[in-house]
Amino acid sequence: MDIQFLTKQLLLMFNIAHIYPGKVQKREWKQLCDLLVEKRDYLNSIIDVCKNEKLRIKAHQAFDQLNKILI
Repeated sequence: MDIQFLTKQLLLMFNIAHIYPGKVQKREWKQLCDLLVEKRDYLNSIIDVCKNEKLRIKAHQAFDQLNKILI
C-alpha cells in the first residue's frame, strides 16, 4: 500500500469521525477502532518503510489524530 494513499484514507476517516460522528452507527465506529488496534503494527510498518521523512511524519500524525478521536 502506498503511504500517500494510506495518509489520505486516515485523514478522510478522521474528518468523518470529527465532522459527522452521528452519521455512522456506534457499532461501526467500534469496528473501526478494533480494526485500528488489530492492524496497528501493519499500518506502522507501511509508514516506517517510506524513505521520505515528511510523508512519514504526515502519515504518523494522521494515524495519531484518528486514534485520538476514536479510541
